Amino acid sequence: MPFLILTQARSGSYHLAALLNSAPDITCFGEIFKENALELPKPQLAKLGLTNRDMAARDADPIGLLNRLRKDTEAEGAIFGFKDFLPNLNRVKLFGKLGHSKNWQKIILLRNPIERYISRRRAAETGVFVLKQGESVTADLLHTKISFDADSFTQFLKNHMRFVEVAQNLHHKHGDAAVFTARYEELSDPQHLQAILKFVGSKASADQLTSDHVKQYEKPLSEGVENWDAFAAHLAANDLTHLLPDDANS
Repeated sequence: MPFLILTQARSGSYHLAALLNSAPDITCFGEIFKENALELPKPQLAKLGLTNRDMAARDADPIGLLNRLRKDTEAEGAIFGFKDFLPNLNRVKLFGKLGHSKNWQKIILLRNPIERYISRRRAAETGVFVLKQGESVTADLLHTKISFDADSFTQFLKNHMRFVEVAQNLHHKHGDAAVFTARYEELSDPQHLQAILKFVGSKASADQLTSDHVKQYEKPLSEGVENWDAFAAHLAANDLTHLLPDDANS
């Protein structure tokens, strides 16, 4: 059965997709329905007769595209999957078809919203959205400090909570057999990865999985925000301190 990784930006979805794609019996693609690119490897684009700029052709028949990719993947004896974001799937009218289909397994990938907010603002400022092994990026750039802004955080949190509500509704409707909740901080846990493999029907072992995606920020969150005190005060004033990860100040 095919699977969809449904997630939000800065949640580690490229890392998870790479881990699953490294399993010998899984082919997991990236963000196929990205608004400004058709994110598929060159061999798949060639088979489809498309380039990575043929978004109009992709969006004209999104189900047809997925069916062709799935057919090719399953013909090679692999499980087909991909990762994408809710706005992309809604734009091409796919979420209702995949999210509520009994024929698609759903992996919901979540990350702490404060971590995501900081990571997203840093990526927007530095232009570093993905980092792979061997790529040269200075530590100063990766550890760029962001500035907390109350209005942008409030809107960000509203969007985050809307996504969480969608995820909860999917789980409530379809149950554990069709919806698996994965968390960013658990992607380094072999037991958790093994549970994901079992969920999608893979016979691979978690110790076989590899990813060339590298964690970009290694310091405590508080060191990455130039006005951290203002951020902390905003959280306290709005009863949001429970959102702080345990190691926020460690």
